[in-house]
Amino acid sequence: MSGELSCAFPHSGSFQHYALIFIPNPLWSYTIGWLYWFSWVFSLAADLTAAGFIAHHYFPSIPVHYFCLIILVTLTLINLCSAKSFGECEYWLSAIKVFAIVLFIVAGP
Repeated sequence: MSGELSCAFPHSGSFQHYALIFIPNPLWSYTIGWLYWFSWVFSLAADLTAAGFIAHHYFPSIPVHYFCLIILVTLTLINLCSAKSFGECEYWLSAIKVFAIVLFIVAGP
């Protein structure tokens, strides 16, 4: 839907602009933008906590919040690097994920 909107109404902003086009009250556009931000913040917190608990399972002497901090700093540093290094990191992480999926499929039956 966002792709169709961006083709029909080209604009350099995000989907908040499309909300402003179709619902002319700026309060709705503002609210949609903040709700989108909140959804990313809460999902990132949940993902960090889950990853921290998984890592804590293998290294029980280190507290969960340290793992969460390490993962958050690592993700932040990757995102602050150049687009080339970010793309390279995404490539290898995707390859690991595909390998794990194939491994689970092979080991399943």
